[in-house]
Amino acid sequence: MSIFKRLFRKQRESPPRPSWEAVVEMMHGQNVDGFSDEVTDVLYSRDKDKRYIVLKKENGNFTYQLQELHQYDEDEWNYISGQGGALPGMWVPFRWDIGKSIFENKEELLRELQAEPEYKRYFE
Repeated sequence: MSIFKRLFRKQRESPPRPSWEAVVEMMHGQNVDGFSDEVTDVLYSRDKDKRYIVLKKENGNFTYQLQELHQYDEDEWNYISGQGGALPGMWVPFRWDIGKSIFENKEELLRELQAEPEYKRYFE
């Protein structure tokens, strides 16, 4: 690229980064289809920034994953907002813990899930 083109090249304007409340609302129900197992339930916390994904495996067993919402910082947002259809955040495993038990039925899973300290703190 010539120096002339570089000097007069327009800088891409990024849209303003959405507020936390807007991100929480926009991300509700997003990124649920990225699992190889069947998603049977999605349980959201009181403030909707955490969720349990209940999964049914091919063999009929159940497991779950606790996720929390991550909002992109200013630099990440400036980069990703130029992509078509970019979302302002992403769901990540809570404290990067992805190992959970496997249950024979959903009722047993829900009893165990409701006994977790995270459930009591964020979901009740």
